Amino acid sequence: MSPCIKCAQLADPSSITVVYEDPSWVGVSSFGVPGAFQLIARRHIEGLWNLSDLEASQLGLAITKVSKAILGAIDAERVYVEAFGEDTLHAHVLLLARTPRVPMDARRGAFLGRKSEFVDATRATEVSLRLRRLLLNEVTGC
Repeated sequence: MSPCIKCAQLADPSSITVVYEDPSWVGVSSFGVPGAFQLIARRHIEGLWNLSDLEASQLGLAITKVSKAILGAIDAERVYVEAFGEDTLHAHVLLLARTPRVPMDARRGAFLGRKSEFVDATRATEVSLRLRRLLLNEVTGC
């Protein structure tokens, strides 16, 4: 069995841009697409059906907090939340900002298949930093 890519990413913080952390989940920038993030389980879990009650409740809170921050960090009209577990057998959830510039035929489930059209690493970094500041301000109240 090959090593888990998500476990490897979490073990090497220099390979990811962390925007959110709690005891069960780490939020990272994803795909080089502005407003695209993943919440990755800290513990190796093959699917959402194997979450502990604590991990499940923290995931719900993380999705809410990060989604709200995404709406404040980029001009998103929607935040898509998706989980598949097909190729990477480590529980993670995608949070994808859907901005007004995403054409109608690239919305909903089609967005992921066309994500390469929206890659902008510089802007993705800017949005990630803005998101991290918003989430930090929520915690500190500053």
